[in-house]
Amino acid sequence: MMDIIANFGGEIEDGDLILFYFSGHCYRVNNENYLLPTHDIKIQTAEDIPDFGCRTDSALKRLMRNNPSYVTIFILDCSSQYVLNTGTAVKRKYNYKCLHQCTYLLLARAEGKGLSEMQPPPETFIQFACGANQASTVVLGANRNSLFTKHLLQNITEENIIISELFSRVRNAVYQESNHRQIPLSMDGLQQYKQVYLNKVII
Repeated sequence: MMDIIANFGGEIEDGDLILFYFSGHCYRVNNENYLLPTHDIKIQTAEDIPDFGCRTDSALKRLMRNNPSYVTIFILDCSSQYVLNTGTAVKRKYNYKCLHQCTYLLLARAEGKGLSEMQPPPETFIQFACGANQASTVVLGANRNSLFTKHLLQNITEENIIISELFSRVRNAVYQESNHRQIPLSMDGLQQYKQVYLNKVII
């Protein structure tokens, strides 16, 4: 996974607006966040994760390396914990025959559950799908996207709204639809460039 991020980072030029979006699994070991591919046979226990997972801070540094003078937006929709063979995560009432009509909550022990809050470097904006140290609700069925991504897609093309306002709208929508169980977390390190737009239209 880091190879893919490194290749992408190599194409970045100084002054680019970088938007990195990851949808997948995460795990936390010793307060370090790791992004994980799905169904990786090399990852069987928590001890395997530092060797085969991708540390979030390392990924962010790779993206920022060639772009010291502008903005990096780092979006992680990965609050569904990776299920290890050791059983550190437990799925309740999981029935493969009713995926089209059911919603489940993924529960986890404290070590792996959710992502630790990150300290955003200058000129970065970090966005989690839910709060730090929390696992999000997993919506299965007709909607292929998570609740967070559903509302991100509904708002990301809005014209002339700054990035902080965009994610404020997403946060409020997710909070309401989840019946107040999930609230996305924004970590804003933007300093010089506070007025960042993803779809700025000059009228």
